[in-house]
Amino acid sequence: QLDRFTAQLSMGFPDAAAEMAMLDVHLGARPALGDLRSVVTHEEFLSWQELVPRVYLGEEVKRYIIDVAGHMRADARVLSPPSPRAMLMLARVAQAHALVSGRDFVVPEDVRVMAADVLAHRIIVSGDEGGHGYVAQVLEKVQLA
Repeated sequence: QLDRFTAQLSMGFPDAAAEMAMLDVHLGARPALGDLRSVVTHEEFLSWQELVPRVYLGEEVKRYIIDVAGHMRADARVLSPPSPRAMLMLARVAQAHALVSGRDFVVPEDVRVMAADVLAHRIIVSGDEGGHGYVAQVLEKVQLA
């Protein structure tokens, strides 16, 4: 079922002062939700959703994504390789990364930056190696065509 989630992110743990503030906020008499304010409008969010698919993804970058998938699928250590949907999500997240970076086109670095977060939770690798480490190794091996 994890394949249904686009990315798996870890924010780590807050420091002690931040955890103390969290306890103060959530254990207080006044609900914390009352202080929340929108940072973007509903319309802005929807416009971003419309913009992402318009970010250009060239043939070279598409081939790179397919080559990364092919490398993983050919590796006997990968017991559950990335699905075609996983590669589609990697392409879409790379487009979003490019947009947030101020570009209307995807570069291979967009794929590399986002690959572990999109792919690591979707694959099962035999042995002690975790998904993030394995994806990093694959990205070192797979070169642009």
